[in-house]
Amino acid sequence: RGITYGFYIGVAAQMEHGNAAGLPFAPSRQDWKRVDSAGAVARENCLASDDYAKWWYEVQRNTIAKYKLALWSWDPGPGHGFFCYSNQHGHLPGKGGYKGWRNSTGIMRRLKEEFPGLYYQGFYGRKEYGLWGQKYTDQHEFYWEIGRHTSELQSH
Repeated sequence: RGITYGFYIGVAAQMEHGNAAGLPFAPSRQDWKRVDSAGAVARENCLASDDYAKWWYEVQRNTIAKYKLALWSWDPGPGHGFFCYSNQHGHLPGKGGYKGWRNSTGIMRRLKEEFPGLYYQGFYGRKEYGLWGQKYTDQHEFYWEIGRHTSELQSH
């Protein structure tokens, strides 16, 4: 098949150059931001916001298409929707985790449908959704954590 290439940079650590959903993209869109229990608006966006999720899908779709990428790293957190108290995102205040997972998984599904050969490497934010968070993920960074613990158990 030849060499494939993709986007891998540590996802959230690179700030404006990263592709984690929770990074502070679109600072003017305060309605997309996570809100804490005291009402303070955070810098990161909330993936449980349908408007943000729609925009975020388009950004990723356009990038993958433009550069013909076959590998994509995926990390929704801390924009995963947990602990968001906004009343503008369509989730109960403080209860955005399920909706964030649903929006995140929907974006991954749509990208896989549009780009059938797309290979996802998942990161920390997907882990926070538990086993269901691995849906559509081809490889996850916690593989190495599991492997380490498994080998330690086998040596005893």
